[in-house]
Amino acid sequence: VTLTEDPTVTYKVAVKAAPGMPKLSLNSIPGLKAAISNAVVHALRDTVVFPKSINVHLAKFHTPRVKRAVEEALRISPVGRLIVTIKRAHGLKNADLIGTSDPYVGVALGSRKVPPQMAGMRDPAKKPPADVSGSFLSRATASSRKHTFKTKSQSGSFRKRLAKGAVRTKTVSNDLNPTFDETFVLDVMSTELQCVWIRVFDDDGDYNAHDLMGTV
Repeated sequence: VTLTEDPTVTYKVAVKAAPGMPKLSLNSIPGLKAAISNAVVHALRDTVVFPKSINVHLAKFHTPRVKRAVEEALRISPVGRLIVTIKRAHGLKNADLIGTSDPYVGVALGSRKVPPQMAGMRDPAKKPPADVSGSFLSRATASSRKHTFKTKSQSGSFRKRLAKGAVRTKTVSNDLNPTFDETFVLDVMSTELQCVWIRVFDDDGDYNAHDLMGTV
């Protein structure tokens, strides 16, 4: 079982009120509805949204050998590789109030409707800070260069789930017409259900949100 796109989540939760008091809908609390919906979507994306899947056995009394053979046949494997070369960007809009933006480009395969999470990836040219509490590793280039992605802020309250297989260029400081000249190799799971997303971000450091500057 797999979903081709992120699902639309709807729900209704009401708290039982004391006698004489009106019912309280949790959806009326500012920000809570969006937070719960995003949490559910992220959980489903990590388990059943393509290329993730869940195997369900409809027939009983299969031997372990047959079950393993069926699971192997249903396993989603790469159908090819996509080589992406990021050359340059021109005429980017400055996203900084003071100074000039420091752009980098994130690349990932994702669904055709919802872009994968790429903001916040650490610059591969920089060493991670000592207090980074988690990292994801991704092979990005033909030389299998490793990228470490930031997953937790200094306060410990800000977390982002980065797209599996997402890669990024180096950061070009103070330049709205940056040149990158970097090549990445991405594993393609489906030519019909996936598309390549290329997004430009302003690198605002380890503990600040990275502003989106453009999308292809």
